[in-house]
Formats: sequence, structure tokens, C-alpha cells
Amino acid sequence: MNIPEKGPVLLICNHPSSFFEAIILACFQHRTLHFLVRGDMFEKKWLKPILESTYQIPIYRSRDGFEKLRNNISTFEICFNKLSEGHAILIFPEGSTLMSRNLRSLQKGAARLAIGSLEAQKIQDLMVVPCGMNYSDVLHRGGEVRILMGSSMSVIEFLKNVPVNGDKLSLLTQQFYEALDKVVLSAPAEFDENRFRTLEVIYRNSQSPESFQETEIHHKLLSKVAEHKQILNDLAADYTREFTSIDSLEFSVQSSFLKSIMRSVELVTSFILGIPGIITLGLPLIGAKIFTLKKIKHIEFVPPVRLALSLVLTILTMLLVGILGMIYIGIALTLILVVGIIFSLYIFNHFLNLSLSSRYLFNRRLNLQKRNLLSIRNQIISILLN
Repeated sequence: MNIPEKGPVLLICNHPSSFFEAIILACFQHRTLHFLVRGDMFEKKWLKPILESTYQIPIYRSRDGFEKLRNNISTFEICFNKLSEGHAILIFPEGSTLMSRNLRSLQKGAARLAIGSLEAQKIQDLMVVPCGMNYSDVLHRGGEVRILMGSSMSVIEFLKNVPVNGDKLSLLTQQFYEALDKVVLSAPAEFDENRFRTLEVIYRNSQSPESFQETEIHHKLLSKVAEHKQILNDLAADYTREFTSIDSLEFSVQSSFLKSIMRSVELVTSFILGIPGIITLGLPLIGAKIFTLKKIKHIEFVPPVRLALSLVLTILTMLLVGILGMIYIGIALTLILVVGIIFSLYIFNHFLNLSLSSRYLFNRRLNLQKRNLLSIRNQIISILLN
């Protein structure tokens, strides 16, 4: 982790999926975070106390109107005070959320906050840490997220090196962009994203775990794509022409008959053990999915809203199970029942994740084309590794 153990810190992060980034960063690093979020969220009376109790601070954008923008004066004052108290603040300098793996242009708000905190003489220095949130597939089950942290940057050191007449905000914003660009694993602008991910997965699978360096692999992959753009594009297209799920395809192409049998046994076992969990909690989880898909208009908000709703409905369902259990079977058996249901749901989730990577396990067409697919895959690896 590149986040200082103590003292004022500003975390800057890309923003592909609404408040998922804030949730994940709050859980997977050691500092308590204060978040800058859309100011219009605070206009909902029922939501405002929740936002404030979870350390969220309103920030307004130009699209919110000039009157609302004036509220940012108090927002910045709150931030200056939090930083002077040694807290950590998370800001999304892209200014809005958009479901894209690529880093977008940055607004100057993060730079204004960083420089302003020193000019207000609230603190001696401020460390800024770039955070890259890289999702393989944020919309669907089984996706991964890679959290990359760049080296921390000193704002006071930046100010010492700025020319007297230099545009501090623009220069610092550019420095922030360059730092984020190293940890946000963007696809080349001129290359199809799905085909680039095909190359990415094949490249990762060809590396030994002990030599695996995420950013190093990504930048080497970018270099190879720039050097062999057309041939890699054609090979990636040929490899996934009939099989759209690259993760499932990779597993099936590389699996021996024995490995396929073992995976089948694991699938059957996890399905059977997961039945009690999905019978008990399947309805609220399906309800959460249907609600978010029908009611949430912006795709960036679907995953976090679905997660939050699923957690609430799951907790309420388990409370109901617990109450009924204590009435009819006693406390001891109820505890065993509740733990068993939660464990069973975990196993069923494992079954669903296995199913995703096993989609083509006994696919007849794939087995007939396996030799050709392995040949294409080896050509890709040969280009990427040489």
C-alpha cells in the first residue's frame, strides 16, 4: 500500500461504477475515508443523515447551477478542516461516473482542493495517492476488480517546482492525470475493447504467478499491440469468433479430460450443497436484480444499487428466519440453521462462478476446434512474449 499510515491524504480515483469505487476503497485500505459525492444526493431528506453518518461531503458541479456551485465554498472549508485534522479524503477528478475502463479527462477540482488546503494554511503538506479501479466485468457475476495504487505525491514539492507564472491548477491536474494513467489499465483508443481483453486474459494466463506485475504486463501489452496491431486484432477476433466468453474459452481450451471431470464433480457438489441457501435467499436476491434492472436508468448505478438492495433483503430474510427459528426450534438450532444457510449460499455463489468459467467445458464444437484454437492461442502468446 502506498497510502501513508497517518497525516492528511487525498486519494484520487477513476470512476467507472458509481459508488462501488468508494465502497471497495473503504474496505481494502487501512484509512477511514471521507468522500466527496454529488451534492444533489443531499437534497433527499431521508438520505442526507445516512450520507453524513458515512463521512460523505457534498460537491456541486456546473451542471447543478450557479447557486449550487456557491455551496462548494463551504464544501472546501469542510475538506480543509478534515485534512488539517489528519484525515483522508477520496475524490473522483473525472467529475462524473461512466462505465468505461479507460481514464477520461480530469476536472480541476482535485487540484483546486489540494493547492487550496495548503494556501489556506491548514496543513504543512498534503500527500496525493492515485488509485486505479480496474474491473474485468462490473455488470455480471464472477467479474474481478484490480486495485492499483500509485506512488504518493507531495503537493508542497509540486508547488516548489512550478514556474512563477505557471498555471498551477492545470499543471497539477496534468500531473494527476499522468499518475492515474499508470494505474488505470486503459485499452488503446484505436483497438476494440473486447479483443484487447482477449489478449489481456491470454497474456495473464501465460505468466507465472510469481512474476506477475499488473502494470508491467499492461504496458508491455500496450507496446505489443502498437507494434503488431493488425495481426493481434485478427488473431483475437479468430480466437473468440464462435465463443464470446474469453474466461470460459481459456479454461476449456487448456483443460485436460481429467481436469474437466474434476470440474464437473465440483460443479455437482457445490450445486447440491448450495440448494438450501438458494431456496431460502433466492427470492430476495432475484427481486433485487429485477428491481435494479427495471428501475435504475443509468447502467453505472446498477451494480452498487443491486449490491446494497441484496444485502438489505438478505439481512431482513435472515432476521425473519431467526425469529421463526427461535419460536419453533430454539436458539441453539436456530444458530446452526442460520450459519448453515449463509454457508450454503456462499457455496451456491461458488457454483455460479464455476459455471461461468465452465460454459464450454463439454461443448462439442469447441472440442472439434480445440487444436485450431490452441494454434491461434500459441501464435498470440508467441507475439506477446517475444
